[in-house]
Amino acid sequence: MIKFITVDQDSLCLEHLKNVLKGFDNVKLIGSYQNPLPALNEIQGLNPHVLISDILMSEMNGLEFAEKAASILPNIYIVFLTEYDKFALKAFELGAFDYIMKPATAKRLSKLILRVSANINMRKKDDIKPLRPVSNHFKNYITVNKSDSIVLINKEEILYCCASNKKTHVFVEDGCFECRYTLEQLEGILEPFFLRCHRGYLVNVQFVREISPMFNQTYIIRLKNSRAEIPVSRNYAIKIREFLSF
Repeated sequence: MIKFITVDQDSLCLEHLKNVLKGFDNVKLIGSYQNPLPALNEIQGLNPHVLISDILMSEMNGLEFAEKAASILPNIYIVFLTEYDKFALKAFELGAFDYIMKPATAKRLSKLILRVSANINMRKKDDIKPLRPVSNHFKNYITVNKSDSIVLINKEEILYCCASNKKTHVFVEDGCFECRYTLEQLEGILEPFFLRCHRGYLVNVQFVREISPMFNQTYIIRLKNSRAEIPVSRNYAIKIREFLSF
């Protein structure tokens, strides 16, 4: 039986989690709190496998709370449930096992429970602890959105980024993801191998396969592992030529 505790200021959210978790035969909800402080006082005695916590709470920030909880129970699986994706990277730096966007659906929690169950079984066999990542490792990643989940993508795997209709998308070899950053922010985050080649495009020069001249001092960039054709506008052509020495 996988033991859960839940912490959220919103009583409706706690009730929703309670009702959803009831639907799983291998799950037992052993504690539900609107305030993280009593949860912190009781967590050692309860000894849950999984802690599901909101982040923005008045008595104590959920990130701080989870960090304290993990110091008491190093083997606990920390799961953040929130309306905001902007805390995802910090959450994973702290060693979060999962990061779920509200509202938590039965389908999404089912995926979580399967992962926890598999991890517990693996620990029993190999006597390993849940992964507590080193924060420096996550400096090589950015967070993007995928349905109701937050996905970590290695910066080096990004082919290019595109902004249109007030949305920014990140393209990798096996897909496209929306992210919360503007193209200007990504330009700073993804240095030094990403260059602005157009007002709406940022390209990873390590994947450049071919550059074809077009009209009026503009170009088209073709990439390895992609059929995309990335435009190079006249305003950015000089910078691209200087960097790639052509």
